[in-house]
Amino acid sequence: MCKICGKVLSSPSSYYVHMKVHSGNKPFGCTQCEATFCRKAYLEVHMRTHTGERPFQCEHCEKRFTQKSSLNTHKRSHTGEKPYVCDVCNKRFSVKNYLIAHRWTHVTEKELRCDECCMVFSSRNQYLTHIRSHISDTTYECFVCGKTFVKECYLIRHQHKLHKRRSKADLPSKEHTLLKMD
Repeated sequence: MCKICGKVLSSPSSYYVHMKVHSGNKPFGCTQCEATFCRKAYLEVHMRTHTGERPFQCEHCEKRFTQKSSLNTHKRSHTGEKPYVCDVCNKRFSVKNYLIAHRWTHVTEKELRCDECCMVFSSRNQYLTHIRSHISDTTYECFVCGKTFVKECYLIRHQHKLHKRRSKADLPSKEHTLLKMD
């Protein structure tokens, strides 16, 4: 088990590889943005956000994914498998992060409500991310439709989902821009 983050690892070699995440040494840099990574494999997965490549395909519905782990999680939607169980109420989940988010509903008696816009959250992480959207002075704007995002990865996901069928000739040379709010 990692003494820094608590992650359980299956072998000493996987522990050694995992510890690179905590070292701060990130020699693998993206050529499209300023992201850096401690492992080449992480960079390769990241590059798919820029290229739109989705090499892993579901044999049931032909949906495609950037990572094999995402495909494996998706397959549970076909099988109905829900291997993650809440230790408080025994509710089952197909995705570990859904269980983690659900678990917060048992921890807090009071709902996590945004004072700014009254949205309610059951996940602490979603709540904190949302709060930052109200105080951030940086946004990313889609040049196709003008929608703005707090994180560049949200903008990239939006563009791949909503604007992927557009011809490249219809798009400006850069599909997004970083805006500073006054």
